[in-house]
Amino acid sequence: MPRKEDCRKQLDELARIVEESPNEIYVLDVNTLRFSYANESALRNTGFTLEELRGRTPLDLVPAFTWDGLEAQLSQLRRGSRESMDFEALYRRKDGSTYPALTRLKFFGGGSPPVFVAFTQDITERKRHEEQLSYLGHHDHVTGLPNRRLLERALERVVANARRGSGGALLYLDLDNFKVVNDNLGHAKGDSLLVNLGHLLNGALRKGDLLARWGGDEFAVLLEETSNGEALAVAERLRRAVEEYRLHMNGHTYGLSLSIGVALIDGNSGVQELLVQADTALYAAKARGGNCLVLYREVKDEQVRLSEASQWAARIKDALREDRLVLFFQPIVQVSNGEVEHYEALVRMREKDDEIILPGVFLQAAERFGLMPQVDRWVVEKVLAILRADSRVRIFVNISGESLGDEALLKTIEEKIIESRVDPRLLGFEITETTAVREEARTRCWIERLKNLGCSFALDDFGAGFSSFSYLRSLPVDYVKIDGSFVKNLDQDLTHRALVQAIYNVARALGKRTISEYVENEAVLRILRELGVDYGQGFFLGRPGPETPFRRN
Repeated sequence: MPRKEDCRKQLDELARIVEESPNEIYVLDVNTLRFSYANESALRNTGFTLEELRGRTPLDLVPAFTWDGLEAQLSQLRRGSRESMDFEALYRRKDGSTYPALTRLKFFGGGSPPVFVAFTQDITERKRHEEQLSYLGHHDHVTGLPNRRLLERALERVVANARRGSGGALLYLDLDNFKVVNDNLGHAKGDSLLVNLGHLLNGALRKGDLLARWGGDEFAVLLEETSNGEALAVAERLRRAVEEYRLHMNGHTYGLSLSIGVALIDGNSGVQELLVQADTALYAAKARGGNCLVLYREVKDEQVRLSEASQWAARIKDALREDRLVLFFQPIVQVSNGEVEHYEALVRMREKDDEIILPGVFLQAAERFGLMPQVDRWVVEKVLAILRADSRVRIFVNISGESLGDEALLKTIEEKIIESRVDPRLLGFEITETTAVREEARTRCWIERLKNLGCSFALDDFGAGFSSFSYLRSLPVDYVKIDGSFVKNLDQDLTHRALVQAIYNVARALGKRTISEYVENEAVLRILRELGVDYGQGFFLGRPGPETPFRRN
């Protein structure tokens, strides 16, 4: 039987731990719900003294909170049929300032009298990260303009209003010669140009018009409550503003021009159909030489783009049949010591004259004509063959959004992994964030089933289409790949550095490892190392190649 002195020492040690805990701890009377004790962290954060806090109720700290309707839950705590009750609320300090906190309430009935104990954690920092990510989810990080997600949500509203008689228009804008300027001046100056163009375009719009960056050098404009004539007048004003703009940089003067596709919103077309219409009209404007606007209804030859894509689709089918797809591999290395963690398999197409075609040229056609499941299956089979030959290597492959909808493909991949006798831990998969958001249920199904076999998963391009903190928390991925657009100017842009740090902090809190894309120089690598990012990928660390000295660390 323990001696009284030992029991006293244990109690004193327990009291010290409670008092010095970094989290707030409150003790409440079971019947009156009034505070009888608060530890040092609680007093310091709220600003009350223990004497001031005694006799108060949680309503004095959380005025927006109500105990009404919770008596049943409190009764369950008292009876022991419920272990704890969790809630998130905004706490108010003595000086009137507030802070968000997460509280777990538990019942302790072994003492005399029995009490409720509230364990409270200040989550101000976590909320700040959530707000950062929420903002990024709806705004482009380069220009600060709304992004495609925000515009699509607004488009849903305008379409609904159009069905009640209020018309509108969707404009797709593309800079005709941005690539030339970008290649000559570099990406940093190119980003600066996009920012300036955002200001220029906004200045040519009416109050209430929504300008968004669609991606790359493409913008989109949503016009509400506008006639067909007004929509075309706005489009022409935008085209002329860019045409008259002159970029003076590095002793040179550059002229720019704009192609615009216009889709009218009359309530007869849904959101996705309008997106296709605006894109089709834009393509027609580009085909006419650029620096012009085209109304979708006036497009006479809508098959121009389809015809080109169908030709590529036929070439992809030939390449699959003749085994002319090839894999390149790019290493993902540990930022701390440069050791290779794994490789990413990147598909290419070899023409009959041995010319290597990059994926950006043909994969869009593969997606449009439903060929991606065949391409993804080919990649998985080739990677499994490599892993059978060399068990020292880990390889990740990309899974397209189209493949996620192919249940037969998922079953086939499971069977191929089992039949190959390859250790599934050597195989990983990457799914882009935008795909995961769009196909959440299917993404979860793929992740769960393949992780059950032992495979790993990475969420690619994180930040390009930001969802939310809670969404990232719900996906059981192992790696978060920070989108390269945040990283390429990391050594020049403090905002990018703060965003990368925020993503890393959130990923780390969720137990996920981080991979930074676009590591192109020593300065960026050094900053990533300082921020704590786990792995890097980019030309500075290793270019994609058909033959890689595979090794597992």
